Amino acid sequence: MSRIKNLEKYLIDTNGYEELKKELLKLYTVTAVELPVNLSQLSIHKQFAKENIADFGKAIMELVKRMFPSINESDDIDKLMQERFVVGLLNQRLREQTRAKMLKMRNIKKEENFRIED
Repeated sequence: MSRIKNLEKYLIDTNGYEELKKELLKLYTVTAVELPVNLSQLSIHKQFAKENIADFGKAIMELVKRMFPSINESDDIDKLMQERFVVGLLNQRLREQTRAKMLKMRNIKKEENFRIED
């Protein structure tokens, strides 16, 4: 409410409720933002035959950064990058091994395994 100036005018004016409602909607309505990268672009991105794994990983990271430019660190974004990386790997055996390793790492309970004993 501190963003609304001259609140008293809305209380006094006969049309005050409608005007206040318009002002609040103008202040707090979230407008849709078009993403520079389409989500389907990320979901279909696969490793090219001549592309090494490091370059493919960088390409996935760049796509995600372009999709979410204001998010620097997030567990959800990290999981999204990891999942898209694994799914997009060209070699099926490597893809399966990487997925198994990733799932194993997610199942580690850090609180229990990395607790300092007194």
